[in-house]
Amino acid sequence: MTRSHGRGNAYVARQRQVLMLLVALLAATVSASAVDTPDLTGTWAMIQFLPEVADIPFVGEVAITAVVGLLVEVEQDGTSITMRDTYCRTEVLSDGTIVTSEVPDLVMESLEPEARTAILERRGSRWKLRQDTHIEIRGAILEDPESDPLPLGAWDPRVIDLDGDGCPGFTVPIAAFALIAGDTYVVQRLMYEISCDNVDPEAFEGPIEWSSEQVVIGGTDAMLMTPFESWRNPDQDRHRYIMRRLPESATCADVIAILEAEKDAYLLAFPLNPQADS
Repeated sequence: MTRSHGRGNAYVARQRQVLMLLVALLAATVSASAVDTPDLTGTWAMIQFLPEVADIPFVGEVAITAVVGLLVEVEQDGTSITMRDTYCRTEVLSDGTIVTSEVPDLVMESLEPEARTAILERRGSRWKLRQDTHIEIRGAILEDPESDPLPLGAWDPRVIDLDGDGCPGFTVPIAAFALIAGDTYVVQRLMYEISCDNVDPEAFEGPIEWSSEQVVIGGTDAMLMTPFESWRNPDQDRHRYIMRRLPESATCADVIAILEAEKDAYLLAFPLNPQADS
């Protein structure tokens, strides 16, 4: 019995050593993660480039790119990221055949998107960011924002006056064909995800995977309500976002300054050329 008891003590001692080693390794891993995890907390500018090709009646295929600037407040809990957005500017670039004007401040201020969430993941010496799918519905309230069909007319009780201008839906001013100008009243669904394979705590960028739907439910000119087909530009490199850290006191004016600079650089890399985009 003494020999058996001795073997039992040796076994218990070895188990304790293994357990202590595992605890030490876990503590070291947690400590290293806490030190190395990039701290993204703070105020940021986000610039999005969302290119499409539109098949305009009597015109043909036209390259258009929506450029969006947001002021983003980032909160972080370990590797969990929460981003709260304020829209600062949305404009559409084209080759001049069709141009939408800058969306007015009143309309921009009416956009109050839900917070976006993302996760940081360590891969070797790098940290990757993956954002969950973010959905925005503009000009309507849907029970299921992801899959409910958009309203087809202002008569649909789900339609709301998002920007409070007395018109149904979401007001988008348009100048088309250099001949017609006016407002369209639309309902929109925007869905997007972002990712980055090498996050830096001061600046990072990467691809943006997105889709959008729009229904024109009214307008100041019948010509502006003419339906047309559009699709994502097939050149995936054009679908980009940029994040730049800003001082805590930053405003939309700081975001717009970055947007203008990044827009110029984007157009140098990706000129608007409908022949190349078709």
